[in-house]
Formats: sequence, C-alpha cells, structure tokens
Amino acid sequence: MLESLDRLRKHKLRTSDAHPKTKSVADLLFDERDLAVRYLVADTGNWLPGQKVLISPEAVVAIDAEEGVLHTNLTEEMIEAAPSVAADAPVSLDHRRMLARHYGWSAYDAFHPILGGYGWMRAGDVAPPMVAPTEPRTEPTLRSVDEVVGYDIEGTDEGVGNVADIVIDTRTWALRYLVVDTRKWLPFSRKVLVPVARIRDISFPQQAVRLDLTRAQIEQCPEFDVSLPVTTEHELAVLEKLEQAPV
Repeated sequence: MLESLDRLRKHKLRTSDAHPKTKSVADLLFDERDLAVRYLVADTGNWLPGQKVLISPEAVVAIDAEEGVLHTNLTEEMIEAAPSVAADAPVSLDHRRMLARHYGWSAYDAFHPILGGYGWMRAGDVAPPMVAPTEPRTEPTLRSVDEVVGYDIEGTDEGVGNVADIVIDTRTWALRYLVVDTRKWLPFSRKVLVPVARIRDISFPQQAVRLDLTRAQIEQCPEFDVSLPVTTEHELAVLEKLEQAPV
C-alpha cells in the first residue's frame, strides 16, 4: 500500500489493548543511506509533552486505510515504559539499542533481511558471525520526512519546484515517490510523482533534492491529486511519461 506522509498523519495509532489514549503519526524518521523508514513519530498531544514516542514499523501489524487506523502490537504500558527522547534531540544508536531491548525491535547494526536496513539485534539475540561488519561502521543518520517536505527540487538543467509530500510503501516502509510541486512561485500548483530511484542526492545543509531528470521530464509527468491514494495505473503512467519525455 502506498501512502503519503500527509495521509498517514490522518491515521490513528491503536494499541493492542485498545487503550482510550489516542495517538497519531506526526512524522517518520528514515535512514538516509537506504531511504527506508526506521520509526514512526507518534503525536501524543499533552500525554507526554516535550518527548518523542517512537514506534518501529515492525510494531505495525495492520493498516485499515478506510478507517484511518494503524494497528500495533504494543500495549499502552509498553509505550509509557519505553526509553524517552526529547522532541528536538537526535535518535542515537545507543537509544535505538535501548528501544530494541525494550520492545524486541531491530537496532539496525547490520543488514536487516526484511526491512532492508541494518539490524540483527533483538532482545535476547546474539549476532550471527556471518553478519559481522566487514568495514568500519559509521552511525547511521536518521532524518525527518517532514523536514524534507519543502526542500527545493533541482533537475539536471535547472530548478523545478519543491517537495510537497513523500509517498511511502507501507509494506516495506521504503520511500517510493516524491510529490513535486512544479509551480513553486505561481498561485496554482501542479503536483507530480517522481520515483525516489531518480534522486541523485539530497543536500540537507542546502535543503535541496537533486534528480537525474531534466525539468522537461519532470513537468511532463501526469498530475497527481494528493488527496487520493497512489494507484498502479498512476504509477504506470508516471513510468511511461518518463520514458517518453525528451531528455
């Protein structure tokens, strides 16, 4: 299932014990190395002010798009007892290890065969010798999806617009599409989908996403209605336009 951050924010997070305290998705944190979501940031309102409540995608057991609910296998007690992190603080590797021990989640230290990230460590697990790192390991940087919304889009020839939203595949929790607003300075927006596979790099200091596409290729993509889910037909139309557009 493909869902944008804007649509996911309208979903409620439901605990396994159906606790009446409601939470919603405020943001997603992704690993900048492989563009895969590592945590959902839950908005708890006044429940835990000034703190992030991090939910691993591994804890999401079902998504009811019609009702707008993300069902988790977590109880309210588990969430309240979890290691906390300040709302404006980065999520360190040590903190991810603490979360892994508390919930039994992955800590992303080595390649994760399901999520495609880095993590063998679960509560009580021992790392198999074959997944030991073969080169010096650097701590991965987790980035906010919400932070990237608004970044400038740069084609191979010139600027195109800005990132209006990001579409996530909730089966694998990988970033799949950028929603690009191609009319940044005009009163009427035209939004299109661009596959994240066409990203050359993301400059966080310059707040820019550079694509391996020309402005003409991007602008010829079919218009996308951000209030609707991404369909297979729209995906195929995007690929067809990118193949046909002049370079």
